[in-house]
Amino acid sequence: MVDMIYDIETNGLSPFDSRVCVIGLKMEDEEIVFSDPDEKKVLEAFWQYVSSFDSWRLVGFNSSSFDLPFLVVRSFKHGIVMPRLRYRNVDLRLILSSGDKYAKGKLDDYAKLLDIPSKLNNWSGAHAVILWQEGKYEELSAYVMQDVKITYSLYVQCKKVGLI
Repeated sequence: MVDMIYDIETNGLSPFDSRVCVIGLKMEDEEIVFSDPDEKKVLEAFWQYVSSFDSWRLVGFNSSSFDLPFLVVRSFKHGIVMPRLRYRNVDLRLILSSGDKYAKGKLDDYAKLLDIPSKLNNWSGAHAVILWQEGKYEELSAYVMQDVKITYSLYVQCKKVGLI
C-alpha cells in the first residue's frame, strides 16, 4: 500500500466557481508538484500518476471536507476519469479529532503542537490565491509543498502512536 500525502491550493473556496491551482504530493522518497495554468492538465496528470500504483491511499488534512470533494467536482467538470476513491482517503484531521469535523485544530495548530516548521513565510490560503493571480507558480509550489511536509510529519506521528 502506497500512502500519498497530498494538499491542494485553489483560487477560491467553492469548486463550482474556483479552480485547482496546484497539487502537492509526497511519499516516503518522492515529492511531486502538479502545476499548470491549465487546470485540466493538472488534474489529468495527478489522477494518471495516482492510478499508476496498484494499491494506494490519499492522505490529507481536512481532505474529506475540502481537498477530495474539490478534486472530484473539478475533475467531473472536465470529464476526467478518476480512479475508484471509496475507502482510499485518509483525513488526518478527522483521525486526530476522533471524527468530529467541527473540532478545533488547523494544520498550523498541529504543526505548533509537534514543533514542526510552520507555514511558508507565515502565509495562508489567501496568500496562495495572490501568488496564483500574480503568476508566481514556483512560490505557490513551495507553499503547497510546505503544507504537504507538515501533513507528512503528522502522518508519521499518527503511524508512530498507532492512529493509522
